[in-house]
Amino acid sequence: MHVVIKKPNYHITFPQANDIYKLIKIVDNINGSHYQAKLESISLNISERQLRYYKDSARYLGLLDEKGEDLTDIGLLVFSRDFKTMLVLMVSIILSDEIFYDYYENKNYGLFFKQ
Repeated sequence: MHVVIKKPNYHITFPQANDIYKLIKIVDNINGSHYQAKLESISLNISERQLRYYKDSARYLGLLDEKGEDLTDIGLLVFSRDFKTMLVLMVSIILSDEIFYDYYENKNYGLFFKQ
């Protein structure tokens, strides 16, 4: 997989979501729940504040529009694929962000956390 690194999207709140499957389920629910069977074990028992965090994260990644109500063209492209392909595309989108890519590349070198 080839990833093109881009600068962070500073005009959108930096992601605070900590469960990628909840983020996927929230975006999928907005898109008509095409992956419902694959995501049925994922609980969305979250507060309104947490829901905003997940929607902000989806906006940061370019999956949702500015209001967090509709999928962007990229979101529609990603969420129109089969489940496995969607997951691969999500990894690519996440790693295309400079901050996430730098963390991933350096996570084993103690640059971010003491080992």
